[in-house]
Amino acid sequence: MLASQEDSTSGFDQFVVFTDKFNSEKKSKNGNMWEVLIVDDEQDVHKMTKMILRNYTFQGQKINFHSAYSSQEAKELLSKNDNIALVLLDVVMEERDAGLKLVEYIRQDLENDSIRIIIRTGQPGEAPEETVIRDYVINDYIEKGDITTRRLYTTITTSLRGYKDLIALKDSYLELKQLSEKLEQTYGRLETLDKEKAKIIQFLYHELLTPLNHVGASQVFDEYNLSDQNRAVLEMVKKGFNRLNDLIKAFLLYFEFMGSELDLQVEGISISNELPNLMIPFEKMIQQSKLVIESDLSHSETINMDLRYFEEVMIIMLDNAVNHSDVGGKIKISTKKPNRKCTQIWIEDQGAGIPEKNLEKVFQAYDLEAYYRREDGFGLNLSKVKYIVESHGGKIWAESDGIDSGARFIIELPD
Repeated sequence: MLASQEDSTSGFDQFVVFTDKFNSEKKSKNGNMWEVLIVDDEQDVHKMTKMILRNYTFQGQKINFHSAYSSQEAKELLSKNDNIALVLLDVVMEERDAGLKLVEYIRQDLENDSIRIIIRTGQPGEAPEETVIRDYVINDYIEKGDITTRRLYTTITTSLRGYKDLIALKDSYLELKQLSEKLEQTYGRLETLDKEKAKIIQFLYHELLTPLNHVGASQVFDEYNLSDQNRAVLEMVKKGFNRLNDLIKAFLLYFEFMGSELDLQVEGISISNELPNLMIPFEKMIQQSKLVIESDLSHSETINMDLRYFEEVMIIMLDNAVNHSDVGGKIKISTKKPNRKCTQIWIEDQGAGIPEKNLEKVFQAYDLEAYYRREDGFGLNLSKVKYIVESHGGKIWAESDGIDSGARFIIELPD
């Protein structure tokens, strides 16, 4: 009894391997025709097969037959034609297992997993169906005594459809591989450009500092011997020199930091223990501005962060709140637990506030509105904070009811 496999890609999962040797553009030398190889030592089998299939078409294409009367002839033909879609193969020819050896030659030596192979044997005792299907990568098995025109049409159609689908799959694979190679090349170029960017920044830093040092030499002037007007001009020069010098250093440090991958050592940090020390640098400014500092850490006293970056984030956020608060204003630091998976730190002030359209812009370097940038600042710190928080798997955002309504900065980190 014939036990054909139902799926047109039968055996596919057992042997399909994408290799660089594969050439997807397999076109028949005779135009749009399916290339089919008959391998059998009986001439009548060749004649009968061609006669039965002489009017056969699949998807508008007829069959172009090739004939080989031994496995050796088949090897020579296959080595010269890489566009064979299907092999109708006898088992017993010049040797009792010549057909099975040819299967191994196609799959292993030629590394061709695209060709569909149908075993047709008149001596099933020499190559039992169950054994052949189990041990050899074929796509169907037919006993010659059971072959009918309908059966032959069915298995040919199933095999050609499987071949076509596999070719399409491999085409997609090659396209993806080419795209991947292009992406790797692009990534390599970006890495090179990134390294060059660092060199350029270092170069510009050096080149800009050279003339700045000449400008800085103006500080040796004896101000007491200058007129009030010249003294005012000199003061403007000094101020401009210091500003530009600080700007160059700030941008250099910013680019170095943002271009690096953070080496994180995350731990549970007690906010209540760390907060008093973080407030020390701001004590004088808080007193001068008569600011009121409130804290509510009742919801959670612990945050999961790298301690170094926690301190850096909090110092930037506290500096931001203090500098944007009005005299006598209030700054509140609190924690919240919106759910069991994360913890939030809220830093709220009663200062200048932020228009709704600019709530996202405050985290973008170089894009801060003048009203939200301190006169001595460069608009880089909040961008840096965002990078640190996101590197910890968290997020940060700002909320405000508008100008002169204060602002809330919320840092959310996973537990």
